[in-house]
Formats: sequence, C-alpha cells, structure tokens
Amino acid sequence: MLFSLCENGIRKQPFYPVSNRLTKGSRTDLIKYLMNYYIDLFSPETARAFEQSKRDVSGYRISRKTYVENQKIGPGDKFICYVTRLQRLVGVLEITSKHFIDETPLFQRENDPYVLRFNVKPLVWLPLEKAIPVHEDFIWNNLSFTKSLTKDSTRWTYMVFSSPRAWPKSDCEFLEKALADQSQKLTEYKFSEDDEKKLFAEAHGEDDRTGGENGTGEAHSPDQAA
Repeated sequence: MLFSLCENGIRKQPFYPVSNRLTKGSRTDLIKYLMNYYIDLFSPETARAFEQSKRDVSGYRISRKTYVENQKIGPGDKFICYVTRLQRLVGVLEITSKHFIDETPLFQRENDPYVLRFNVKPLVWLPLEKAIPVHEDFIWNNLSFTKSLTKDSTRWTYMVFSSPRAWPKSDCEFLEKALADQSQKLTEYKFSEDDEKKLFAEAHGEDDRTGGENGTGEAHSPDQAA
C-alpha cells in the first residue's frame, strides 16, 4: 500500500497500486488496451507448412529483429494472418513468448531463413479454401485503408509489404471477429482461375522467390514464414 500526499506533504489517504484496484473486468479491459495487433504474412507454401505443424511457432527473417525490438512485440499481442498472392485472411495468432532465435528447420526443410521466432497460440486458423478474400465486400468496405478505394486499386498493398507490421487496432478487432465467425460458418471461397495458376506455379517451383514485388506490391519472398 502506498500513500498519496496533499500539497503540504501531509499524508492524506491510502493509495493502492492500479494492479490491486482493478476488478477482473477492468483488468481484461486494460490488457486489451495495452495489446497490439500486427500483420503476419504467409505465402501459400508457408501457410500450408504452418497448418501441418504444431501451429505453436511463428517465424520471421532476422532482418526484422530491430523492428520487433522497437515495437516491443511480445506476449498478449496478436498476429492477423494474411496469405500473399491469394490475398486472403487466414487466421489469428496470440503471442505467448518474447522473440527468440532458433535455426531448427520448421518452415523449409533446409536453410530455413525464418529464425526469428515467437511462440504462439492459434485462436483461429482456416484452410486456404475457407480463408476470407480481402476483396469480399464485407471486408473491403470496412477496412480503413481499403474502404475508400475501388477494388482494382493497389494503393492499399503497402499494408502487406512486410511483416510483422503494426496494423490499426480497430481494423484488426473487426478482422478478428470476422475470422472467428468464419471459423464457425466455414463458408467456402472458391479459388479463381488466377488463384489456381498461382498455386500451381508455386507447387512446381515456378514462383519467383528472390524478393522484390509482384503486380500487387506484395513481397514475393515475405519477411516471415508464419
């Protein structure tokens, strides 16, 4: 217990630290207030690798270490998971550890570049066929960075150029609920002919994995695996 002081320095009344004065509900609200969301990019290949794993580790290239440290990304924060090339939202992961370095191959059989890692807990994870396309009306018309754009615009793709990257909390709270709802409904979003071509090219090693940008401004070789 601490004591608050009046202006003349005389002890006035007991003052209890915030942690002792919070009710269960208000503690939950405080945790939610302090928690941040970040985009977590997957290629179709690494999304499948994550789906087939224990789903308890998310990995990034070591080049993102400074960003991770500056943002103080850690337990309680959440990743909104997005699949590049297919432009689909696939899941929500809750971070359960501080970042760490681990070179054990997880996302590629050898020379795995995604060695900057977090332990995570999957709150939502959807099969690619059930992942929500960002161009669906109810998504597109509600995100702060897409709702004023026409659907043929690429002016929003800077938001999915690298990860982890902080995203607006209001957008992510909306997406988390949308993904949770989809995990119950499991609406199928069939792949377009263009999607099928991209998946075929990746499966046959025809995808350009050297970095740079494709037609949407997304990284061919994302900064992370999961």
